[in-house]
Amino acid sequence: MRRKYLRADLARDLGLSPSSVTKLAHRGMPTGSREAAVAWRKANLDASWTKATPPPAVGGGVDFAKELHLGLIRRFALNAERDFDRWAQPLRDALLQLPVRHWSEVELEEDLWARLVDERAMAMLQEGENALTQEDRAAPIPPEHEFICDHWPYLLACGLLSLRDPVGQ
Repeated sequence: MRRKYLRADLARDLGLSPSSVTKLAHRGMPTGSREAAVAWRKANLDASWTKATPPPAVGGGVDFAKELHLGLIRRFALNAERDFDRWAQPLRDALLQLPVRHWSEVELEEDLWARLVDERAMAMLQEGENALTQEDRAAPIPPEHEFICDHWPYLLACGLLSLRDPVGQ
């Protein structure tokens, strides 16, 4: 299944910031395809005020940097499965450098995730999950916590999130 072409993708393809794409969309620029946006910009914007549009991506839209980075993560993961103490930090560093939009594409063995996150932290999180009441589960997640709720294993694995002792401070 093909993923939807997002404004962030269009911004990257045009060499613009996402906020610039939003402003131009409000002025009427189509955002469904790169080609339509380029045609609209040529017809509606003064060429002296615009950046040169970068050429289309080579390779049919394949993000080679992303694929290379995911390949590096897979290689470090294989090495970490054999020698965790030596390869855990390079794997964490590679995970940390991957852009957030690609985090969901990382596939690691469950036991490797557990070792990266730390079994104790996983146990604490599971304990907290088990302690939730039906009312807690039904309560909406505040918007400022959605990112952490969606990505906590990744954040813990990279060392970007730490757990304090729930009884302590």
